[in-house]
This record gives sequence, C-alpha cells and structure tokens, in this order.
Amino acid sequence: MITGAAEKNNKLLKHSQSQSHRSAVTFETEGDKMTSTVRTVYSMVHVQSQEERVANLNQISDFIDAAYFLFKNKIAHTTNYSTLLDLISRLDDSHKVQLFTKASPLNASYTSHNTATEFLQARVG
Repeated sequence: MITGAAEKNNKLLKHSQSQSHRSAVTFETEGDKMTSTVRTVYSMVHVQSQEERVANLNQISDFIDAAYFLFKNKIAHTTNYSTLLDLISRLDDSHKVQLFTKASPLNASYTSHNTATEFLQARVG
C-alpha cells in the first residue's frame, strides 16, 4: 500500500497508475517475450552482445560519414543519401551494410533522407 498525503495529492500513487509506469512494468515483465517474438529496437538492443553493439555503432557511424560526405561536397543529401548507401552496400564485399539494414526494424533502418538530416544536425550543430 502506498502511504503519504491524501490520495488526490499523492504523486507516487498517481505515477503508479500512469500509462508510462504501466508500460515500463510491461517492458520489465514481458521483455523476454518481446525480444523473442517482436522485432523492435528494444529487442535488438536487449539481445545484442557488446561486440554486436560496437559493430552496429560503427555501422551507424559509417552512415553518418556518408551523410557528412554529401554535405561537405555540397551534394544534396535529401535526394542522394539513400542512393549513396545503395552504392556503398553494393561495393561492400563483407555485406555488413546489407545485413545491418535487413536486421533493422522498418522504423530504424537509418536510410531515409530525414535520418541524414538528423545526422547532419547532430554532427554539424
């Protein structure tokens, strides 16, 4: 039982009944099921080894470098970023780029021009 101030002023009670708290509890209790059944960013990070995390960060760093290359050479990133990534993927004999994008959830493939814009804002800004 939560003790403290009157029920309507009890912040802990309000928090425990909030949607964000219930979602966090669900992630905590259902996390293992989520990692094995749903391909989410959460599940990808949860099951990754340290080596995989480093490899994924390096891959994202390469994507940032591609966006920055376009920016530095005054090439429109909004129309050329995905094309450049396609070229890099075709030239990559290790197939790391292709494997990374295939393993990524649809909402986190890092190949859209919006992502390139965000990378540039983070790097240059």
